[in-house]
Amino acid sequence: FDGLVVQGKADKPVYLLVQDGEITIKDASNLWGKGSVQVREILKGEQGNSLKVVATGPAGENLVPMATLLADNDSSGSGSLGAVMGSKHLKAIGVRGSGSVKAARPQQLQELLDYVVKLKKDAPQTDSSGGSEKDHCYGCTAECNRSIYEATDGRRGKFMCQSSNVYSEWTKKYYDQPDDVRFYATRLCDDYGLNTKSIVSIIAWLQRCYQAGVLTDKNTNLPLNKIGSLEFIQALTGSIARREGFGD
Repeated sequence: FDGLVVQGKADKPVYLLVQDGEITIKDASNLWGKGSVQVREILKGEQGNSLKVVATGPAGENLVPMATLLADNDSSGSGSLGAVMGSKHLKAIGVRGSGSVKAARPQQLQELLDYVVKLKKDAPQTDSSGGSEKDHCYGCTAECNRSIYEATDGRRGKFMCQSSNVYSEWTKKYYDQPDDVRFYATRLCDDYGLNTKSIVSIIAWLQRCYQAGVLTDKNTNLPLNKIGSLEFIQALTGSIARREGFGD
């Protein structure tokens, strides 16, 4: 399939199970309210690890404009796709096929692959940062810095580029070794289904408003005096995803 078109809206939370072209609409009441990462693991636990899953978090359920999707290998989709799924009561889509995709011209494809490998031989290599291991996207030939990070508590997830720095500017002022907190901030956004590019702008705006005396801990019910801490990013992302109080 090149794409999937979902029309209409379910009366209650559901997920789509697509197996070899057969589509089943399954009850997802037990998944509603759960994070994207957790939903992915639950469905794989029920259906087997070969199932590929894309899911939305609480932000999508609550139609937050910046709601995202999270798929296998922590691939994400922005542009309010999470809210689109939430508006349909569609929590997730699971896909599995037993066949394979065959190249129309396999010999030419192999020649092209050989040529790419030859070009890459002298390309500069990037190293993973401490606590991480390289984890390129499926089928990609680029040696980019995409990697899996493992925190001290054992949690693992994709951690690279802009999303890994969503909270970096503030944590550096708060912690001597902020890597885990930076990772937790990214993971909170992934699980709730929040666009990290939007979140970083919101934090910067909140900080300026706090410094100008326009916003306070009391009138926002957020610990603005602790911007940079794990406590703050937990409170902020949770209130936005659930559309609670100032977060709404």
